[in-house]
Amino acid sequence: MGLTVSVRRNLPLVAATALLCIGLTVLYLVVVSPTFVATGRILLQPNEPRGASTAQANRSSRETAAMEAESQIHLLTSRAVFDRVIAAENLDTNPLFGAKPRGILSRILGFGRVDDPHALALRELERSISVGRLQNSFVMTIGVRSENRDLAVRLVDAIMSTYIAEEAKARAGIAGRAGTTAERRLGELRARVRDAEERVERYRRDHGIVTTGGQPLLEQQIAQLSTELSEANAKTDQLRSTLAHIQRVQSGAADLDALPEALRTGTIETLRSRFALTRQNVANVDATLGPRHPQRRVADAEVNEARQLVDQELGNIVTATTAELERARAVAAGARMRLSGLESELAKYNDAAVGLRELTREVDADRAIYESVLARSRELSEEGRLEEEPARIISKATRPLDPVGPPPLLLVAAALLLGLGLGSALAWLRDQLRGGGRS
Repeated sequence: MGLTVSVRRNLPLVAATALLCIGLTVLYLVVVSPTFVATGRILLQPNEPRGASTAQANRSSRETAAMEAESQIHLLTSRAVFDRVIAAENLDTNPLFGAKPRGILSRILGFGRVDDPHALALRELERSISVGRLQNSFVMTIGVRSENRDLAVRLVDAIMSTYIAEEAKARAGIAGRAGTTAERRLGELRARVRDAEERVERYRRDHGIVTTGGQPLLEQQIAQLSTELSEANAKTDQLRSTLAHIQRVQSGAADLDALPEALRTGTIETLRSRFALTRQNVANVDATLGPRHPQRRVADAEVNEARQLVDQELGNIVTATTAELERARAVAAGARMRLSGLESELAKYNDAAVGLRELTREVDADRAIYESVLARSRELSEEGRLEEEPARIISKATRPLDPVGPPPLLLVAAALLLGLGLGSALAWLRDQLRGGGRS
């Protein structure tokens, strides 16, 4: 028996089935409240590690940032965020979330237990929210489903704002703890540096090590005495040479012109000129009057007198030069003696300097660590002042216009088709059962 014949024969059954499906659908549309979904978007600001310069470091940074972005989904739906949203929106007293009224049958029969409104609101909020991340981005989409479209909008905005506040608070706490740890570490390192410097100073005092201008005083004294000794030796050689020249002139082995320029003072030059003039006078007398003339004796007397004056002045110079030479020799001997004593002290100083250098290296190492931690502490403090928000709302939730799900007319049409199909199947089955009974 054909399906068309069965449908015509059982048309009332088919019509009744179709009307029943339509009626149930209409009843569903009337009884069940429409659900609206509000959505918003936030852009995460991941913590990018500073100092990454190589491609491998950059790739690792991107992978870490992606993992961090995925973890933010769990933070968005964390208990801390939901508790604050429930308190801010009073969801524990909202009939749609926490304060769900008991049904009539439950009240009559005494079924159903009264749960904690906050726990109910938390469960319903967890069921109502959906969070997703756009692929290859740090954009998070937050959606909340509710029968109250305005409440859905408020919940989306509240969740995004609360998440940003909680994350900023957490980052501030981490930065604060890091700063506290750095300050404590700085105090310890500062004490270490101070103790090391005190050990160095105590070692200097115990071993008599004195430094001025960054150089040990003993080395400076040795250098100064070496310079004095060199100058004294040079002066001694110069005075000895001068004295030798004067003695040659005194002995007649050299002329007055052989005297060094430094000895040709005004007096010696005057006497030299006078001596030369008297000798010239003797030569003139010999040429004009003859060597036996009485005037020659007068000229000779003048020459002798001039020579005596020259010898007397040269004697004075010899005396002064000899005294100065003795003083220079004494200065050189004293410098040599003091230098010998300082050199023996230098040997002891070199032994003590080994320990001093070791202590100084410890001070430098502790100071380098202290300066490194101090720089890091300042960097953390600067980062705390310049810290960006963990996320930024790029799209606030808007009031949804249409409920989720298919339109009512589409549901009625689907119910009609379902009813006709089900009715036709029942009609065919009915005819099959009747035909089998008659046979």
